[in-house]
Amino acid sequence: MKKLFSILFAVIFIVFGVITIVSGAHKLQTKDLYDASTTAQIVGIEREWTGTDEDGFDQYNYHVYVTYEVNGVQ
Repeated sequence: MKKLFSILFAVIFIVFGVITIVSGAHKLQTKDLYDASTTAQIVGIEREWTGTDEDGFDQYNYHVYVTYEVNGVQ
């Protein structure tokens, strides 16, 4: 029984290690797809009143509009 527990324990850690390595390799492979940076400019903000909460405070939804350019595309 003790030997079975040792083998099962080792197999679980091996499987966990393989999953971790595969996940890390996948993240490294797809990193360049999302590695662009840009600066955005806020061009508008709209506030919409949605009502009051149970304490009597006004509740609002905000809609923010921005423009930005990435790799020459706006």
